[in-house]
Amino acid sequence: DNWGTGRAYAWKNLFHAYNSFPLAQKLFGFGPDTTHLLMLRYYANDSLLIGYDNAHNEYLQYFVTIGPIGVLSYVGILICACIEMNRRKEKSPYVLGCFFAVLCYAVQATVNLCVPIVAPIMWMLMSVGTAQSEDEE
Repeated sequence: DNWGTGRAYAWKNLFHAYNSFPLAQKLFGFGPDTTHLLMLRYYANDSLLIGYDNAHNEYLQYFVTIGPIGVLSYVGILICACIEMNRRKEKSPYVLGCFFAVLCYAVQATVNLCVPIVAPIMWMLMSVGTAQSEDEE
C-alpha cells in the first residue's frame, strides 16, 4: 500500500469505490475531476485518502471520473494517433519526434497526473504529428 508515496493504497481504494457505483456511474464515471469528492464520500475517516484530489494515474483517474467509455475513447485516440505516426515516421523527422513525445507522455501518465500545462502540448504534438503525416503523401 505504501508504494509510490501511498499511490497503491489510493488506487486500490478508488477501485473499491468504483465497484460500489450504480450502473450509470460505472459506465460514465463519478464526474470529471471529482476524485477528491469521491474520496470524501467513501473514505471520510481516512486522513491519507481525503488528501488525494487526483489518482496520480491518468488512466485510473479517467476510468473513475469519466468511466470506461471515456477512458477507452481517450486511449483509443492515443493508440490510433501513435499507430498513424509510427506508420509514416520515415517521411519526416517531425513525425518521429511527435510520436516519441506522445508515447513518452502516455507511459508517464501511468504514474502521474494530468498536468494542465502539459496535456494541451501533448494534444498539439499528436495533432501536428498526424497532420504532418498527411501532408507528406
